[in-house]
Amino acid sequence: MIYRSNATQMQDLQPTISALLAASGSPIYIHLFSNSGAQQTALLLRAYKAKMGKVLPLKGLIMDSSVAKGTYERAVGSLSYTFLPVRLPFALFRFPALLLIHLLVAVNWLLERVSGKPNTLKQTGRDLNDPELVGGEAERVYLYGKGDRLVRWEDVEAHAKEAERMGWYIERIVFEWSGHCKWGKGEGEERYWGLLKRVVVSEIGRLAGPKL
Repeated sequence: MIYRSNATQMQDLQPTISALLAASGSPIYIHLFSNSGAQQTALLLRAYKAKMGKVLPLKGLIMDSSVAKGTYERAVGSLSYTFLPVRLPFALFRFPALLLIHLLVAVNWLLERVSGKPNTLKQTGRDLNDPELVGGEAERVYLYGKGDRLVRWEDVEAHAKEAERMGWYIERIVFEWSGHCKWGKGEGEERYWGLLKRVVVSEIGRLAGPKL
């Protein structure tokens, strides 16, 4: 997500596009997880359009714990949550590690200002709300919660509101206590899997028709 160019990653997605073309006529759902999943989905949508000259005909887009705003504060918080040690003796390195994270994010943000190009998260959020990349037929479901320390629920809601404003059908499923990308466990397990069954499995069953 950070060290490989978009062009290289889009090239790596060509086998995925070939698989989608081989399944032509079948409903296409994407269930993405976190910011990395959102970025890969955005690159897939770009790669598909570049190759086919049209948008990927999505039936549904399920956005699980995604997508965060590309702000300085969010970047530092995300990297701190992912990489900073919390247990002794490794926790002794927490302060110098935090300084390094701030340095890396500051350099990235400086390059963004100089180049005039949005950072990865900002571009990803824009791509997933771009009607030139995501067809208007796609139902969109946001799965998120206030217990997520990696992707803030306010960021997800902001993205959902923007998508709704632009005309997409939006459904929000909010969980209270489960952690990042863990909505299918614990208190939200029944709701989570019930949603996937309703959105995806029922549609596949409908298209397959009755068994003779």
